[in-house]
Amino acid sequence: MLPLPSDLKQQFSHFNLERPSVWEPSASQITEDILLGNLSAALDFEGTHKRHNITAVVTLIDPITAAKMAELDEFKKLGDKHHVVVCIDKDEQRLLPHLPGICAFIESQLGTTPTNCTPPTQASYAHATKASSLVPAAATNLSAAAPTAQAPARPTPRILVHCVAGRSRSPTAVAAYLMKSRAINVAQALQMIQSARPCANPRDTFWAELRLWSEFCCDASCTPPAAVAEAEGTF
Repeated sequence: MLPLPSDLKQQFSHFNLERPSVWEPSASQITEDILLGNLSAALDFEGTHKRHNITAVVTLIDPITAAKMAELDEFKKLGDKHHVVVCIDKDEQRLLPHLPGICAFIESQLGTTPTNCTPPTQASYAHATKASSLVPAAATNLSAAAPTAQAPARPTPRILVHCVAGRSRSPTAVAAYLMKSRAINVAQALQMIQSARPCANPRDTFWAELRLWSEFCCDASCTPPAAVAEAEGTF
């Protein structure tokens, strides 16, 4: 893949311009309809987007970059097909409050049926963040929505999920979706992701949140535990 044009790199110059993990477009196909990549892949509309027929994007990114992306015409055209989670790759960041929304967005774009869940409690969250063992996900499968007989032909939905390097935040989001849609546990989801993208390695705090997610498999109607809800505004 070719590097991004210099003018686009300059617009995002708050990053180290010499970091290849940022500026060389990199997107790994995790499933038929989910790709996991870096910031450059998300910005590569003429390359990555066209080559993989990307129809929607999930962005997990810091506030400065999120604002700059919102200024680009390409993302304005995506409109409600661009789901943005403002977050940073730090231990104090909590992604759990955002996982129901991410999964609901992916489900809506792919035309799948969401699964109900039992809201986690504050006590269970505290237990999950300290536990070292993995908890299997609820054994519930999503079924594809039946297509309308006379519906006009449209491009097959394909979603790019990305952060800056495609190593920690975005793999956490993809893992949460895989666990929910395929009824698999944390280890199975990460193994599936790393087989396609070896650099994927969520930080320990995100692992802890995925263990809690595994226990409750939350959907968009789920209320996060109080301990997490209080941290939702932490960037």
